[in-house]
Amino acid sequence: MLDPWEHVLGMGLGVVAVNQLLKWEAQVEQDLDKMLEKAKAANERRYIGSFLSFSAFIFLIGLTIMLFDVKVLILSDYGVIRMI
Repeated sequence: MLDPWEHVLGMGLGVVAVNQLLKWEAQVEQDLDKMLEKAKAANERRYIGSFLSFSAFIFLIGLTIMLFDVKVLILSDYGVIRMI
């Protein structure tokens, strides 16, 4: 059987360990939330940015064709070439 002071010391160390574990768990959860928000924002910027750049590219091609009356060659799957 333990002496009373050993029991009190063990309980005190257990309380300190559990408190540190709970603080660490809360900090990990906050860090994870921050990382997920950053990842979501990065993915949204990447998607919207690529969509806008693709749309701008298509717009510029159409504008070039209209302004300079560029002839466009279209290759089909059957090897037929058409000029627009």
